[in-house]
Amino acid sequence: MVKGFNPMQQVKDLQDKMAKMQEELAGRTIEASAGGGMVSVVVNGRQEVLSFPGFHQIFLYGDYKEQVRDFCQLCGFKAQVV
Repeated sequence: MVKGFNPMQQVKDLQDKMAKMQEELAGRTIEASAGGGMVSVVVNGRQEVLSFPGFHQIFLYGDYKEQVRDFCQLCGFKAQVV
């Protein structure tokens, strides 16, 4: 083994850095918007949706009712499919 080369210590250091970075990110909130602010979302560093304000409508053509309903339930949104 080469002197000063300890792969297990490097892995441990990297894990420590990742844990510290995840802690820092967990405390942050990020807001993004699209469509000139018509649609916006606020998420935290754990990729959890904190808010999805406003009235949002999605218009789809075709036979996608079940897929849209399932997607909305998966994301925790209330959906009214007509």
